[in-house]
Amino acid sequence: MQLRTFRAIQNSEPKAIFIACGDPRFQDAFEQFHLEALNLKNGDFIPIRNGGGPTPLAHPNTLPSRCKWMIRQIKFYCQKFSSIDRTILVAHKNCGYYA
Repeated sequence: MQLRTFRAIQNSEPKAIFIACGDPRFQDAFEQFHLEALNLKNGDFIPIRNGGGPTPLAHPNTLPSRCKWMIRQIKFYCQKFSSIDRTILVAHKNCGYYA
């Protein structure tokens, strides 16, 4: 197996955390949203993708371990990158997680 390297974004100062669903049907829409509506390009935000996106934050009693995990992630990134000034929560229509 040949070792390959890929370009990294140097000295990134992300402005936001972007929490969205991991459903592959909507990844292009999420990318278009953060680029066109929010004017955030890769490196300007930290993506967190999981089934249902931000749902665990709305249900801390029903989904306690997932909620705690997500809060820990948000706190970690906010401590690591002082440039973060917002968290963006994104949902989409017909999410299978809500069924």
